[in-house]
Amino acid sequence: MKIPGTTLACCLGIATWTPAAHAGEEVAAEALFEQGVTLFDEGKLADACPKLAESYRLDPATGTLLAVALCHERQGKLASAWAELTEAEGRAQREGQRDRQQLAHERAEALRPRLSTLRVEIGGALARTPDLEIRRDGTLLGRSVWNEPVPIDGGEHEIAVSARGKQPWRGSVTIAAEGARASISVPELDDAPAELVTSSGALSAPRTGSGSARTKPWRALEWAGVGSAGAGVVALGVGGVFLGNALRSKSHAAPDCSGEFCGNAGLAARADAVREGNWATAFMVTGGLLVATGTSLFVLGRVKAATSEEPELALTVVPGASGLRAALGGTF
Repeated sequence: MKIPGTTLACCLGIATWTPAAHAGEEVAAEALFEQGVTLFDEGKLADACPKLAESYRLDPATGTLLAVALCHERQGKLASAWAELTEAEGRAQREGQRDRQQLAHERAEALRPRLSTLRVEIGGALARTPDLEIRRDGTLLGRSVWNEPVPIDGGEHEIAVSARGKQPWRGSVTIAAEGARASISVPELDDAPAELVTSSGALSAPRTGSGSARTKPWRALEWAGVGSAGAGVVALGVGGVFLGNALRSKSHAAPDCSGEFCGNAGLAARADAVREGNWATAFMVTGGLLVATGTSLFVLGRVKAATSEEPELALTVVPGASGLRAALGGTF
């Protein structure tokens, strides 16, 4: 709805704005006021309203408060405008400014039926919860407005509820800018976990991984996994050594061999290369299996650590004719 009057100054019944004193913050307030009025008349409300509000913060004059209210009304923030007009009416009455008092009263009354409201519903049992706090968009709501329809600007609003020894709760509601009647019901709060409640009853921040498998000490299954993976890494290293030796033996055989025919030195070098290659294959295959088995055991152990089960097992790694052998036994 467009505010009557060609300019904001005209609507306020003033040609210019003159603060009570031209010193310090009042000078800045005057400059911001003039900028805000100009921006308002140009329709640039997103820039005008903050400047007018800051001018009022620096120098809380009734005329500036009226300007802020009229800017918010034009911007569609009807509840904010209504509250500011009501406050401006009372200030103007105390200051004997009849024209401004009348202006604020008429505009506030015109806005009243257009206001949207939000009712935060608090049940009787919840209302009796010690140290209960209800916040709307971060602002604490007093008990006097619980379960009452309160004028509010349109948009999305968040309700945050907290109490000593209770799990916090959050909810949100989106309200139309004009004439909406909305409500949000706050449920009973659940008790907070005992380990999160301090001696004063307040909630403490949970430690990372508290109560989870990640913080429990390693047990047999995890140690078996680490042992298996470690043995696998060693086996892979030994296999790598044998592979290197096999390649060197093969290169030593080359000068004494022509195709499939070799001299005595070439035949011996080739035999060494085959033998060392077999050992390399055995150790590397066994090492890969041990690493894979160890990883699986460790992951399984971490999962089981969340329960009270304590597996009994033994891991044995012994050399065999074709490499290392791993044997795992016990109860999972």
